[in-house]
This record gives sequence, C-alpha cells and structure tokens, in this order.
Amino acid sequence: MEHFSGEQPLNFTPIETEKYYRLREIMDKYFAVDNVALKGDAIKFAFSAMTGARRAAAYEFAATGFKLSLVMGKDGRGIGSLEVFKGPTAETRRKENIKAVLLFAATLVSTTFAGWVFSTSMYEAGHTRGIWVGAFSFSLSLLLILGAHESGHYFASLRYGIDASPPYFIPFPSIIGTMGAVIRIRSPIPDKDAAVRLGISGPLAGFIVAVPFFIAGVLLSRPVSAPEAQGDMIMFGNSIFTSVIGGLLIKVPEGQHLFFHPMAIAAWVGIFVTGLNLIPVGQFDGGHLARALLGDTRFRYLCWILIVGMAVMGRFWHGWYVWSLIGYLITVRGIPPTMNEGKPVSPSSKLWAAVGLILFVLCFMPVPIKFT
Repeated sequence: MEHFSGEQPLNFTPIETEKYYRLREIMDKYFAVDNVALKGDAIKFAFSAMTGARRAAAYEFAATGFKLSLVMGKDGRGIGSLEVFKGPTAETRRKENIKAVLLFAATLVSTTFAGWVFSTSMYEAGHTRGIWVGAFSFSLSLLLILGAHESGHYFASLRYGIDASPPYFIPFPSIIGTMGAVIRIRSPIPDKDAAVRLGISGPLAGFIVAVPFFIAGVLLSRPVSAPEAQGDMIMFGNSIFTSVIGGLLIKVPEGQHLFFHPMAIAAWVGIFVTGLNLIPVGQFDGGHLARALLGDTRFRYLCWILIVGMAVMGRFWHGWYVWSLIGYLITVRGIPPTMNEGKPVSPSSKLWAAVGLILFVLCFMPVPIKFT
C-alpha cells in the first residue's frame, strides 16, 4: 500500500488553507489518518482504519466541494483521494442533450398511446368527436406539466450554481405512459436557502402549469349516469384543490359520475405528482424543504413518523405501501448536507417553505385511485 512522506498544506492560499483544515477535520472524524499529501490536483491521505461510515464521509466531503475515492487493503488500511467536483465536458453535455431529446420523443409516443386509450373510451361514449385530438391533448398537457416541474428545478440549479443535467422524461408502459421526469444533481447544494428554492421550484412550476389544464379539462368533461359508467372504471381521487375547483366549474347531478376528459386526467396526474413530491421525506422535494427548516435530527424523526403513517394509509390505498418503502430507502440513504450548514435559513426561504406546505395540503390525495 502506498504511503506519503507527510502533510503539505503550506503552499495553499489562506482560503485554501481554511478549506484544507475543514477537510482534515472530516478526515479525522471518519478515518485514523496517518498522513496527508498533495498529488497533482488531488489531496490524498493514508489511513490505518475507518472509524465511520463511508457514505456519511462521502456526503460531508461533497458538502465542501470534493469527491471521495477510497482504495482499501485487506488489513483495513487504505488510501483516500479527494478531488474537486468538475462539471461535465462539452461532449458529455452534447450526449446528455441528445439523450434528453430521444427520451422526450419516446415519452411523447407512450403518453399519446395512453391518451388514445382514455380518448377512445370517451369517443365510444359519444362525448368527443375525435380520438386523436383527445390523445394528444393528454400527452402534450402531461409533458408540459412534468416538463415545467423539472425545468423549475433545472433553472433553480442554474441560479444557485448547482451542476445539473437537462430534464429526462421516462417512458413507461403504464396507465399514463410515463414514470415522470427527473434531473440529476451533480454538485453540492451551496446552503439551506438554495435547498429550499431548489425544492419548491419544481412543484410550484408544475402546479402553475397544471391549473389551467385542469380547468379546461374539467369544462370539457361530461357527467354520465350509472348505466353509462358500467364496466371497468377508474375513479380518480380528490385533493382539496381538485374538489373545490371541480365543484365550482361543473355540477354533477346526484347518482352520476364525471367522465374526465383526457386533458383533465393529465392535469390530475400533475396535481397528484405535486402533492406526492412535497411529502417531507428523504430526498423528495418536500424533504429538502423540511430538512432546511428542522435540521437533520428532527427531520429524520419526521421521516420515520411519515414512513409509518404511509404504511398505515396503505390499508386504504395499497400504493402507500410502495411509497412507504421508497420513503424508508431514501431516508436510510439520507440527504447530503449543504456546503454551508451553519448559514441560517432566510425569512424569504421560510416563506417559500410555507408555500410548499400549502401546496402539499392542497394537492395531497389520501386515496388517489379506485378501480370499479
């Protein structure tokens, strides 16, 4: 195993020296360090044993802007390497953009097919004149809503100097034709204010786009009587927002059901996704908001309470069992700390977090879907 002759922080500038001693503090927290040396652009250290969890160490180093790599020997000794996070090359970004375009095209096909299924049912019931108009109204509405959500995150990342990939849509053969969209965050979040803005930007943007589509979709929907509703049906659950706005827009006579237009279904999905993402657990958008305000310890207690709560709610909708498991997995993994954990949350960020809580209450659906 390679060893180093000694520590070499003396050639650093004052700012670099301060960062070095912060890195050394983390090294001593997780490793029994023998010595440290500069090797090119990397800081390397030899250690005789690990005294903490590797993942936790990687998170703390990442919060200072460094990526940790380890080479372990059979005797427990090893070499650690710390390298500054570097953004992707121009070629990598080009490939990412091509990948994003191809995934968008594939998701457009899969969601249009899902919309075709919804539109066919409405066409057969005599409530629309064209199947493909309904199919594209579903797919384009849904892609705009999901795209707005991820674009909100993406532009917030640019605003705070966080390196992120372009939005990736995920085609999937399901009832709605997709598993949503994601962006990949590749660099540490600067502080808690940035975490709050990053967390609220996606749900807020998606919700703002979903609202007019929901209003238009409900106005295009039609009440149907019980005989028309016979057979396999999907009953879409209500949130406070969909219940209030839907009730104001259209009156459904007693004993009848509202036959959702495909555009209304797309907007419903967007509102459901907004509420789901704002659950304050793990690395959900709501998790970033809650952790910034509560701190790591209290936030973890909240996560466990909500994980148990979702498992209990699984009695009413089995999907909550899945989300409880997902919540458990991402809570165990944890949220990487920001680069400046000591900086308090600003009043404006607290206000944005309150907006996130209000959105969560408005959009959350205890029983999203029933099949009859």
